[in-house]
Amino acid sequence: EEQLIVCIGSYEAFLFGYEVDVGSGEVEKVFSYRPHGQAITTIATSYPYLATGSRDESVRIYNLRSRKEVGQLIHHQGTLSGIYFPQDLRSLITTGHDGLLCIWRRKDWEVLASLAPSTGEDAKAIVAMSVHPTSRLALLAYDDRRVRLWDLMKAVCLYTTREFDEVVEDVMWDPAGDAFAVTCKSRVDVFAEATGE
Repeated sequence: EEQLIVCIGSYEAFLFGYEVDVGSGEVEKVFSYRPHGQAITTIATSYPYLATGSRDESVRIYNLRSRKEVGQLIHHQGTLSGIYFPQDLRSLITTGHDGLLCIWRRKDWEVLASLAPSTGEDAKAIVAMSVHPTSRLALLAYDDRRVRLWDLMKAVCLYTTREFDEVVEDVMWDPAGDAFAVTCKSRVDVFAEATGE
């Protein structure tokens, strides 16, 4: 029988886990606890790990196999806006309203890189993230209505798109990684990866 674990983070800072039996459709709550002091804003899994980010500026790591919290990551100075486990199984990527993209080493949860186009008062909040299928590039949408393409291997920003007329709500790579879409409230634009045009 195939089992599925569905994890939900709440505005009240609770994390809920439900085990779903795919064959029968039966649902059973398997865990519930409050890992954060403020609302959970982002969540990601890569079995056996589950990571949650919050308005409390922290990332909590939970082991789904043992059903225990295994760590807390603190580096951001603002609400967490994204968490992603790359396919290489060696790292974790987080983004926040402080404008930082952080790459964490999973072996010991140390920060390997902390990337930002600007710091201090000029810092732009990251509102959306999409990592390339190769895990080598990341698209980040900022609250300045621009999207930046980052090379995660070299830790450099490759280019910045033009300023959009509206706030960018989401970014997403196509499955092949040849193009990406930028979603605003009233439109979707598609760009070639190589040129950003």
